[in-house]
Amino acid sequence: MHRSRVIKIGLLVLPNLYCVGDSSSRDSATATRTSPQPNAAASQVEARCYRSSQSILLGPPTGRGQTGHAPGWIRLQGYGGRDSGDAELVDAAGFGLGAGWHRSGADSVRVVGADDFLRTELRLVIFGDSAVGQGSAHSDADLEPDDSGRLVDLRRAWSFSAKRVPCDSMPRRAGRQ
Repeated sequence: MHRSRVIKIGLLVLPNLYCVGDSSSRDSATATRTSPQPNAAASQVEARCYRSSQSILLGPPTGRGQTGHAPGWIRLQGYGGRDSGDAELVDAAGFGLGAGWHRSGADSVRVVGADDFLRTELRLVIFGDSAVGQGSAHSDADLEPDDSGRLVDLRRAWSFSAKRVPCDSMPRRAGRQ
């Protein structure tokens, strides 16, 4: 038997093994699996979004090459009560990065997003409806002149502030459904 056929058969059989037992325990197990836990579901979907007047991917313009598109948004998925989760960084033109966030203190969060071309890291302090912090970006796929005119990897560091906004005000990342 071919390996792919064994895998397909396993995928068909495994779900049926989960529900072995009398019908009352099966109904109970199904209800448990399909009924969302109200508190768990709420914390999983809660998101906080912040808007900065600068590009959130590359910071303010430097006059040396690549420029981000201001303003920029940060989305922290599942922020309420969790220590980490998914995030998204998006500029006004829809350029963005999928990211992750990790709480590094009671009010401190580190957000890191990357793709094949750019890595952006934000260190935030969140208080009330505001977030302030330091951003850095690096790309070895783009070169720009340094102070001496020599071409080097794109590197940026900046300070920023952002205000909490409704998440539906955030633009959709280009290429995402």
